[in-house]
Amino acid sequence: KILQMQTMTYGTTESTTSTSYVDSSITDSITPVSSSNNVLVLCGVPTYCVKTGAVSAGTRARMYVSIFRGDKDGTKLQECALGWNGYDSSSEINFTSEGMATFAYIDSPSTTSAQTYTMCFKVLNTNYTGYVNNDYGSDAISNIVLLEVDGT
Repeated sequence: KILQMQTMTYGTTESTTSTSYVDSSITDSITPVSSSNNVLVLCGVPTYCVKTGAVSAGTRARMYVSIFRGDKDGTKLQECALGWNGYDSSSEINFTSEGMATFAYIDSPSTTSAQTYTMCFKVLNTNYTGYVNNDYGSDAISNIVLLEVDGT
């Protein structure tokens, strides 16, 4: 049984060149009514990754989007890797990739304190820029839905 729902929609592009996770604005909070209840996290994040500097041959245009309880320093719950996985012998090719990171994760926070869930992202290689809320260079919509599920 679903006890409550929280939803947020975001539509402004955010970017990073970091190979360590950064927080996005795709975040929402829910306060479970019982510590035995679960939280179902549903999220869809359009992504785009593009070469922005000199790279060596064989470098992949790849980025990661993950759900964290809390922020990038919290607990990573689920990860989605997106991007171009092939290799090429030329460093001159302008590698780009786009995709949709989708999540359906059941969390058991075991508390009645407010729980915040944040989509965080990073690139695999330096000299790439990773974007969220972006569809091939244009703003796109991301959604996060938090559902409290009765744990009895």
